[in-house]
Amino acid sequence: MGPTRGNASPGQNPAASCGGGGAVCFETRGASDLGAGETRPECPLSGDGRLHTVAGANLTFVRSCDTELIGDDLGWFPTVSMQDCLALCAQLHAHAVSSVGRCEGVTWVYGDGPQGSDVNFCFTKTRITASYRRGGTESGELWTWPEGQYR
Repeated sequence: MGPTRGNASPGQNPAASCGGGGAVCFETRGASDLGAGETRPECPLSGDGRLHTVAGANLTFVRSCDTELIGDDLGWFPTVSMQDCLALCAQLHAHAVSSVGRCEGVTWVYGDGPQGSDVNFCFTKTRITASYRRGGTESGELWTWPEGQYR
């Protein structure tokens, strides 16, 4: 069973609508040398590779390979890398745009076909309750919280 889409809306290309008004903006690194729908997975991870701090956000995520997080979906977005998926979550944590809550983690599905098709998306999550093993995925859960913010 893959991530569920619930009542979330598919994401727009954030780069196309960047610039004020609360838009979520992030840079897709290295996308120009990939074909449409291609991804850049980094599993397996070891040591410090399991921790990823999003530059400028002061948020660190602990990453897991072949793991899907269970929680409420804020939305789903095509991304070429786990870093871009985590950067998106950091933006959705800093700028809570949903009544469901702030982003607390992600599951990035890349192993079921081209990115942006079927369930191959970055699923941003809140209210994470559990996880389970699932091939072709990477997940990241918020590890550090900015001062004054609590789970």
